[in-house]
Amino acid sequence: MKQKIPTHLTITIELKWLDSIKNAVLDINESTLLFEYPDLYYLDLNLKYKCDPDAGNAKFDKTKKTLTIKMPIVGLTEDS
Repeated sequence: MKQKIPTHLTITIELKWLDSIKNAVLDINESTLLFEYPDLYYLDLNLKYKCDPDAGNAKFDKTKKTLTIKMPIVGLTEDS
């Protein structure tokens, strides 16, 4: 049976202690996502799908205090 692959991956991170992401680090490659805000937040995710980080985008919503990251999926990883 052939597995259906989604077209996009959306990750939303709640950041209730931040008013700005000026000092944040967001590093995305094909199969991992790293978000860090010094001394406050650290998130290291292994993604279930291979994504194209160059074609994705990230947006911080100051009122909801959320960071939403959207990336197109380009294939499967070993964990898929």
